[in-house]
Amino acid sequence: MGSLDPSRLRGHTQGVSDLSWSTDSNYLCSASDDRTLRIWDIRSILPGPKPADPNADRCIRVLKGHTNFVFSANFNPQTSSQVASGGFDCTVRIWDVSSGRCIRAIDAHSEPVTSVHFIRDGSIIVSGSHDGSCKIWDAGTGSCLKTVIDDKKPAVSCSMFSPNGKFILVATLDDSLKLCNYATGKFLKINVFEVDGAVRGLEALAELRDMEHVVHICKVGRKLELIGEIASLADDLERTHVSRGKLPFDTEATSTFHWRDAKVEVVVADQDSESCALEEPS
Repeated sequence: MGSLDPSRLRGHTQGVSDLSWSTDSNYLCSASDDRTLRIWDIRSILPGPKPADPNADRCIRVLKGHTNFVFSANFNPQTSSQVASGGFDCTVRIWDVSSGRCIRAIDAHSEPVTSVHFIRDGSIIVSGSHDGSCKIWDAGTGSCLKTVIDDKKPAVSCSMFSPNGKFILVATLDDSLKLCNYATGKFLKINVFEVDGAVRGLEALAELRDMEHVVHICKVGRKLELIGEIASLADDLERTHVSRGKLPFDTEATSTFHWRDAKVEVVVADQDSESCALEEPS
């Protein structure tokens, strides 16, 4: 990681669980245990064009409606005016960012919703839950199009679409990482390699990105470490690269991270101090 001091965004009153970049990289959405989501205009702290008033409050919208912890947030890749969220109130919610209004509240699962993720064209959303299921939702109508459940029904900690939209990557609390062909409902297990310690349960986070077709497997805890880059999604996976770095959080626990792009900032959510930070990777 780079040596720059991170830029902190403060405003939540409890821990921050998740973050999402808008497609144009001008905005961040943060999800918090304080039952809100916040939309941040971060142009003033990034290279490039600045807002008219660089001293304006970076938080431009507070989204209220969840009745319990908000665990996940994701911008629609096609527009910075729509965000999906999932929470411990078992709902998936779709928000109009410009008005701050919840345009759809879906009673999605029987247990907490741990992840929400738009497909690349923004037409459908996948949600994952501790009830062991992943569900596909029509982003326009809120109707459930499909439910996929692994045979053993392990609690789902993370779910996201692959860049080509054909698969869902599913992380579960039985220490597994799997690809699901949601058209057929078939699950394929991915081998997760260990580097100086296990990658287990809630301490494991996978990030599917279209950066040279690489899947990043990272450990999330008191240190943020990139512990593996996997070059393919075949059965004969091999670890091709390992690198490490430490964020400037010596006492706080990191709950999630997201790349802005392959070479620019990493944004990190801090579970203990109700803030998120921008850091430049090395």
